[in-house]
Amino acid sequence: MKAISLVLVALWLSAGLLAWRKRRGLAVALLALSAAPIFVLALLPLVRIVVDREQYVDQLGEAALADLPSTAAVCGLSLLAILAAIASLRRSGKLFAAGWLALAPVVVFVFYLAFVFRIF
Repeated sequence: MKAISLVLVALWLSAGLLAWRKRRGLAVALLALSAAPIFVLALLPLVRIVVDREQYVDQLGEAALADLPSTAAVCGLSLLAILAAIASLRRSGKLFAAGWLALAPVVVFVFYLAFVFRIF
């Protein structure tokens, strides 16, 4: 998990540096590459809850439902980062900055889980 979080931080920082150096196409690709796996991993529990709530609660317990708001926030921020980055290809770089900043709390959260919280 530590290696994955370091790769995520490196991709996110590289995307920001490339955008700053006016290489927006490559920056969008790196930002989407860092946000897409997070989006998919956060979307899975949300889909499972919609498809079969009883099985989800039986498997993970009632306490797992308390994690759903933060999971939805991570999913939404990752999707916002992807969409804003893609939209910035046609419009201004301010959209890329918004997407890049939207992914910042997610990157910090993953880094925290990997290095500080020691759950993995």
